[in-house]
Amino acid sequence: MLRRYFSASWQSTYLAAKGSTPSAQNAARAAESSKSKLTIMMSSVMYISLLIAAFLFTIGGRVGLDLGENRKLLCGRTRYKLYSATGTVLSPSKDREVRTHISGGGGTGYVSGGTGYSSQAPITSSTTTITHVQFFLKEAEEKERPIQITDVNLALREGQKLSVVWAIKEGKDAGHYFLFRNHTTQKTDYNESVLLNMLTPSMWLVLICSLPLLLLPSIPFYIVRSVVVARRKNFVMQQFAERLIPQLDGR
Repeated sequence: MLRRYFSASWQSTYLAAKGSTPSAQNAARAAESSKSKLTIMMSSVMYISLLIAAFLFTIGGRVGLDLGENRKLLCGRTRYKLYSATGTVLSPSKDREVRTHISGGGGTGYVSGGTGYSSQAPITSSTTTITHVQFFLKEAEEKERPIQITDVNLALREGQKLSVVWAIKEGKDAGHYFLFRNHTTQKTDYNESVLLNMLTPSMWLVLICSLPLLLLPSIPFYIVRSVVVARRKNFVMQQFAERLIPQLDGR
């Protein structure tokens, strides 16, 4: 309408008065676009910082033995109290359970007019061997402690002297055996699945922070966590060998 009924000079004066010249509009759009990009960038930086902070909080804390009056194992922000018993092995036995897993099979096909085709998926199988060890541990006060463990290839003979160590998480009433010291053979065995479970920090905080992006950001943190747990295990087992086992051998 301005172009049809008013002169070019009047149009320029009117648009300038309203601040709506094409150049002003382009500048406004550019400023708005820059503002949006800056907002997105700042949001991304804050989100990544939040994820990193959550992960550092998760894996933070001291790891190692505290062999004071109350023996403890510090696993980051989790504390375990250590207990042990030493005695003579009675009636040891070992059983192996073999589990077979089969997958595959089935297929598709059709027949029409006496002709057709069929296909069948290959069948694969795998076996897993689970070791069960059970025995009694006769302690100094003549008490017999029944012990059953799984997935530890523990070599025992009647009459050998053995120490077992278990850990109970603070706030809990029971725990699992994770260290076995045979004083007769001077050999130490670990239940690594129990030990790794104790040393692995929970990732719930990182998972909550990853929900907006369908948990994808948590994948690299799980990879880093596996490295952290492996280093924790090596460090703790070295401390066991240097500090805890000499205490057990001195009994």
